[in-house]
Amino acid sequence: MRVQIPPRHEVVTPLTITLNKLRLFLSLDHREWRGLLQLSEREYQKCRDDLDRTPAEAVFALCDALHIGIEQLWAGNIDFESVLAHFYETPHHLPERYRQGAFSKVRTIRNTLNFVESVSGYDLRHHALMAMQTKESTLLDLDAPVNLHMVSDLFSYLRRHGFRDGHFFEVGVNSVALNKNTLLAHELDGTRRPKELYQKLIEELTPFFERNCDYQIVKLTQAECLIESKINQEVSEALKTSKPGSMNGCLVRKGILASAPAFARLPFSSVTKVSCVYDNAPACRFHVKFHKPSKRRAVQYQA
Repeated sequence: MRVQIPPRHEVVTPLTITLNKLRLFLSLDHREWRGLLQLSEREYQKCRDDLDRTPAEAVFALCDALHIGIEQLWAGNIDFESVLAHFYETPHHLPERYRQGAFSKVRTIRNTLNFVESVSGYDLRHHALMAMQTKESTLLDLDAPVNLHMVSDLFSYLRRHGFRDGHFFEVGVNSVALNKNTLLAHELDGTRRPKELYQKLIEELTPFFERNCDYQIVKLTQAECLIESKINQEVSEALKTSKPGSMNGCLVRKGILASAPAFARLPFSSVTKVSCVYDNAPACRFHVKFHKPSKRRAVQYQA
């Protein structure tokens, strides 16, 4: 016997599917769901059978309650496991997307968000975390592992919400302040010349805190150096992409390389990117020009 499915005349939108799945996934009855939406019983009855009629303010209330970015809800791009973890208060949960191939550190995320808050206020920081379905409690352990997807997702969100090249450069510069009491700062503080500092940074220290890329010094003199970075093949395989990361990350690295001499109380260097894997070059290369300690130079961004 063939079962006949009655035809559907209405179009089921992604928002309808997502809202319905969220309620069922969290095992909430209509009374509990109405509470999350902050709707009166009369208001809820109007949209119960047609979720596309859910008022906008109710959708925003739901996003706040479930710690979901409005863009992610609208697109149906949600990690339901994270929704469940946050709803039932699992404080340090990290979405599945950010766990595989975790060669980065929470330190990078925290550094970026601290800068975001300093220039744009806490709201942008909060909504960036919501877009990644992540909470502040996840950022407490600065050395906890996360993958490059999390870094790239954060940078992409900030780019869509007003960040420009100079902002990402300053994120890198800001890393000096975040790392001032770390082993990295202690090791670089003992150097006296830029040549010595960059040689120690790239050849000895970088492998301990940056595992997404492999770095080498191609050229090094008393006045300049040329630094090359290639994506770690292990990272590419774990994340199933030949080019993890983004150009936004390159801008951050420029800021880090430019400001690194500050660890030894030396003037910032001038950094120019001369090639990039995201422009189909085999590697990213950064030309670093040193400046004499006798000259005090302001931090300048070079496009």
